Amino acid sequence: MNSEASAYALRLLGQRSYTTHDLRKKLVTKEFPVETIEQVLERFTASGLLDDKRFAMSFARSRLTGASASPRKVRQLLVRKGISQTFAAQAVEQVIQQEEIDTEATLRKVAKKRLENLSGLEPLVQRRRLYGFLARRGYDLDEIQRVVTKLLATERAL
Repeated sequence: MNSEASAYALRLLGQRSYTTHDLRKKLVTKEFPVETIEQVLERFTASGLLDDKRFAMSFARSRLTGASASPRKVRQLLVRKGISQTFAAQAVEQVIQQEEIDTEATLRKVAKKRLENLSGLEPLVQRRRLYGFLARRGYDLDEIQRVVTKLLATERAL
């Protein structure tokens, strides 16, 4: 049974990275014994096949550089995947520093792109939808208000 659980876990890890928490859930759904699951997770962690810190850094980097997610949203997603709040925050901050990410510039870029898709709508509808879109991505409401106000003012001036 142990080798069956190991083979299944290896197959999953061959497709993409997992946190210990997510891999444990996958193994539990396959109804492997708890002892077997813990042994597999310990062995994979010791061998480096399963590394929550590496996962957190990689996940944070991909979401902060390629997606429209805010640092807050990335932290929330990492915690949901079983990463501790402390390490999730550290990973996000480290990626922001390493990649020299300007979160306000990212917010402006995301807002501007979304506003292009909302053209043709009434200004109040544009504002409401833009606020909702950015809030769902985890941006702070004060930042959203500041950026959206400037963006809409420049759009109207054109």
